[in-house]
Amino acid sequence: MNQLQSKITFLQKKGQITLPVSMRMMFNLKPGSAVKVSVQENSIVLEPAQIIDQGETNEYLEILDEIAKKTNTTREKLLANHKRISLESAKRAHPDL
Repeated sequence: MNQLQSKITFLQKKGQITLPVSMRMMFNLKPGSAVKVSVQENSIVLEPAQIIDQGETNEYLEILDEIAKKTNTTREKLLANHKRISLESAKRAHPDL
């Protein structure tokens, strides 16, 4: 995503916030979706996250490593490319966001 988007939302009594619909749609977030919360300098950063079991993770990483070896690249480059393609796809699907 090249353009920085920001919206104002308010903190509720129990520390909850509501993410704007446009942002939930952009990242396909639905009730129950996992979100990673971190601090970067003076900012709170929210990122979509997936919870998968360790067995699935290991299998996925083994497959990625096989693909990386066959295509003479690295796991990190494959993951970065996947993220870029996913973001481009989201932008095409929601050009008004």
